[in-house]
Amino acid sequence: MNKIIQRELRAEVAGVSNDINSPVMGGVFRQFDHTLASKGAADVHLYDSVLRDAHASSVLEKRVDAYAMRPWSLELAKDATAYDKRAAAFVERVLRSLNLAGIRKETGIVKFVFGYAPSEVMYAREGRNVVITDVVSRDPNRFLVDKAGNICLRTWANMWPGEVMPKRKILWATHNKRNNNPYGRGLGEILWWLVWFKREQQKQFYTFSHRFASPTVVATVTGTGQAIEDAMEAATGVSGESEVVVSDNVKLSLLESTRHGSEMVFLNGIKFWNEEMSKAVLSENASTVGGEHSVKSNGGVSDDLRTIQMRADAAASDREIDVLSIWLIEMNFPGAKVPRCITDITDPNK
Repeated sequence: MNKIIQRELRAEVAGVSNDINSPVMGGVFRQFDHTLASKGAADVHLYDSVLRDAHASSVLEKRVDAYAMRPWSLELAKDATAYDKRAAAFVERVLRSLNLAGIRKETGIVKFVFGYAPSEVMYAREGRNVVITDVVSRDPNRFLVDKAGNICLRTWANMWPGEVMPKRKILWATHNKRNNNPYGRGLGEILWWLVWFKREQQKQFYTFSHRFASPTVVATVTGTGQAIEDAMEAATGVSGESEVVVSDNVKLSLLESTRHGSEMVFLNGIKFWNEEMSKAVLSENASTVGGEHSVKSNGGVSDDLRTIQMRADAAASDREIDVLSIWLIEMNFPGAKVPRCITDITDPNK
């Protein structure tokens, strides 16, 4: 009886294969993304607009650079044998031959925005060994995951579900992989709306600025017919000429009252959306709004949050690098212990 219970407990009963909330359609998993669904978007390229926004792009890069540009090392188990150490030295040599900082940065930006970041791993022969020569970021929209968990590449010959990729070919990185979702949940789901509202506010501000660049001329005149036409001609001349001559019965004035107050409504609105983006990406906005008061008033809370987030992001990126190490070990030193990638964040403010 105990063996039966133990076997039942070991089995996965609420996995992705029988998940009633997991939309498996046409043999592949579909996105959980509510923003894509609400906009009727066919793919994650809806979020390209996020990367075109100056503030959103800058805070995303700030988050990724915090860990991607830091030094790293490989850590081997204490009971490692000479064979394990030789394998670890080989893996480290291969990884250091790559632009690992650039790979981690590009992977980080893509997965944070879109939720998942597929990269193609390029190999070459080096004597009797197989080495990795590059890890190339690929368009997320070209890939799907089938119900068996295989990564499929959509091609002209096989658009749906796509060609199943061989093992060790595609490095699959995800952000916020909740409820077995193979595509993760990207920040684009949140940021897209913030960018959209900000752009609407910018459009209104542009219209307002254009409207009051040349204030409306109000002409007051007594009389009708020709007198009104003369007043209209005089008002039009004010906008296009540096000097204008009017008759005694025409009074001209400029309509530009309360201009400054209205202008601040738009500017404060744009600032608000920028601060919301900072909170969505960095979990704080004190480090991006500027000003000595905003930085001092948080009492170092933003630094603590930044350190926590940096450590979590670095750990996730390290596990992605570990996948490359596992593949190199399997192909070149089967049976050897896999060294773990460790990013140095001993001094997060450095």
